[in-house]
Amino acid sequence: MELDPKKVVEVYERYEAVGDQFLLVRNQSLLKEKTLLLSELGALADSVPPSVIRSLITLKDKPSVQ
Repeated sequence: MELDPKKVVEVYERYEAVGDQFLLVRNQSLLKEKTLLLSELGALADSVPPSVIRSLITLKDKPSVQ
């Protein structure tokens, strides 16, 4: 059984896209968690406007790639 190099590349690119999306969602979740924690502590009160913190916290964690 021979592997078609084009198909191997195609499958690799699909898995890479899914992996990238997973990392993006995970990083968004971590960013939201840390930002919420800092805002609750009041550590960002002087440097970051409340609207920016609100927008970070309302990011959606649902991947767009299925």
